[in-house]
Amino acid sequence: MVILRTYNNYLSANLDLSRLKDAGIHAFLRDEAISTLIAAGVNGIKLVVPETEAHTASAMLGIMEDERKEL
Repeated sequence: MVILRTYNNYLSANLDLSRLKDAGIHAFLRDEAISTLIAAGVNGIKLVVPETEAHTASAMLGIMEDERKEL
């Protein structure tokens, strides 16, 4: 498993997770409950994917980031 990103924001983490899952990527969030309870999230919420899907997921996250910048 590979940690692709770490978030301090619950909504951003779940938005990216949902988009990856919709595309068929087997992603999940680690430390979501702990980070949500603690204001700044001690270690943050980690977006995790299987190593075999890391390249595709990383590319998708880059595209999603570009789309957000355009808005």
